[in-house]
Order: sequence, then structure tokens, then C-alpha cells
Amino acid sequence: MVTVPEYQASIATRPIFQSKLDVKADADNFGAAVGRGMGDLAKGIEALGTSISNVKKQRQDAQQTANGGAAEQKAVDPMALDNVMRAKDRENQLAAWDRAARYGEGGFMTLTGRAAVDGRADYERRLMEKRREFGAGLSGEAAALYGRAADARINASLQSAVVYSGQQRKVWFQENAAQRVDSFARDAVVNFTRPDLVTKNVAAGLLELQEQGRLEGWSGDTMMARGSAFVSGVHRDITLRLAQDDPIAADRYQ
Repeated sequence: MVTVPEYQASIATRPIFQSKLDVKADADNFGAAVGRGMGDLAKGIEALGTSISNVKKQRQDAQQTANGGAAEQKAVDPMALDNVMRAKDRENQLAAWDRAARYGEGGFMTLTGRAAVDGRADYERRLMEKRREFGAGLSGEAAALYGRAADARINASLQSAVVYSGQQRKVWFQENAAQRVDSFARDAVVNFTRPDLVTKNVAAGLLELQEQGRLEGWSGDTMMARGSAFVSGVHRDITLRLAQDDPIAADRYQ
């Protein structure tokens, strides 16, 4: 009779492709970095708002008179207003592109697992290219205003990308581990006539579960439950496979 080994918490052999990365989420994974990035973005946008306020102040001063019109009137500087408007227009274009690149069809923030981890570098590269592209042709104060606002937006987006890719790296790890455990289970079942191979593949599946549990911080009870479910599943599938050829042998196996 084929013997399916029971789960052993003390198995020492390590699985192939063991990752030394810690996939546990830290504070940044839960939004701390995003909060810092949004603060930077607010500072950059504030620079544009301050410039707008300065232009408005010039306009108000020019319209005000005191004591019968004795106060000196100040003309609005059209160049200053133009610089602000040009900077805001370019930053708006960058913002629109970034939203589409993140949340549009095929956007970075719509990717999951390995696709998101692999896609982060390309998103960051294109973001920096667009920063230069939208800033082309600006000079003087307009270029400076755009640069501050664009850099604040980019810093917020980059920090968000780091957090998201970290979260999706964990998803990738979980998917990969689940696929490997399933693969070991299938290998055990197709080799149901070889007790040595059944034992080997069940042990490998349990080791993979142990590695996943260690990196994800499973409790001892969770680890035992996952291991028992895996062994029971293999045992059930082997019984069903035996029943196809020899119901009596399947009954004895149970």
C-alpha cells in the first residue's frame, strides 16, 4: 500500500528556489510612504498657488486707491501671469498622463503579481521622460515653477509605485508558492504506483508550505492546518485514481 507521510514540523530540507526575501508588509506597504508623497505633492502645487496669489495681489493693488486716489497704482505684470499659466498648463498635462499611465487600460496600478513588479521600472522611466517632454520650451520663472510642481508630483508617484510593487511582490510570492504546492501534489498523484515518488513529492509540498508560512508569519495552527489539507488532498486524489483501475485496491488504500 502506498504510504502518504504525515505533516512534520521539523523537516529540515529546504525547497528549491527558496527566497531569502522577507515578504511581510511594513508601514510603507500600508500607506505611510504614500502619505509622505502626498505631502510633497501638496508643497509643489502650493508653489503654483503662491505665484497665482502674488499676481492677484498685484492686480488688487493696482485697482485700489486711498484717500481720493493718492495711493500709487501697480500694474499687473502680464509676464508673471503668463509664466504661472504656462507652468500650470504643462503640469496639468503631466498629471493627466500620469493618471492614464497608472490607472488607464494596462496601467501600472492595474497590474498584479509579477507583472507589477516587472513593470515598475518601465513606468518610472516613462514618467521621467514625460517630465522632460512636458517641460520642454519653458524658460525662466515658468520652467522653475513647472519643475517644482512636476518634481513634487513625480516624488509622490514614485513613492506610491514602490509601495504598490512591494504589495504585489507578496502576491507574486503567494501565487508562486500555491502553484508549486499544486505541482507537487499532481506529481504525487500521477506517480501513485511509486510509493517512493509519492513520499518525495508530498514532502516537497510540505516544505514549500513551511517556507511560505515562515515568510508570511503563519501561526503554528495555520501551518498544521495547511499541511494536513495538502496531505489529505493528495490522499483523496490517489484514492480516486486507484478506483479507476481497481476499486478493491482503492478501498484498501483508504
